[in-house]
Amino acid sequence: MSGFLSLVYYLSTLIPIFIIDRTGRRPLLLGGLVGMASFMFVLAGTTSIVAYAPGIVATISLFLYDICFGVGWIPGPWLLTPEYAPLITRAQSSALATSATWLFTFVVSMSTPSAISNIGWRTYIIFGFFNVAFIPLIYFFYPEVQ
Repeated sequence: MSGFLSLVYYLSTLIPIFIIDRTGRRPLLLGGLVGMASFMFVLAGTTSIVAYAPGIVATISLFLYDICFGVGWIPGPWLLTPEYAPLITRAQSSALATSATWLFTFVVSMSTPSAISNIGWRTYIIFGFFNVAFIPLIYFFYPEVQ
């Protein structure tokens, strides 16, 4: 299952190559957040019940979450930093954005097993709320660069 999830995730990262200039960066980021939050909440609800049918829905939600992340959030931060930063600080800004990406990836990957062990399915609610909290941030503070 992990292999299929990785394959779907990889294929979803190819989609923005063809649509990001038509749709824009901010709509992809916002759409990704809405999708990721929705599927995190569905994942929380379905993993709170130990049964076959909710397990299927949870699996599908995980796949759909990865698709939303791959389409909306994989290209965004890598493109926005060099587009927003002035030429004189572009390299440093990109380095800082890359470092922050990997730092927070590390924090999430190290804290998730402990959170799942201690609060179980409620972990997904926290992740969902983080996604929701970023929606106004992206909407109001990330202009669409033309």
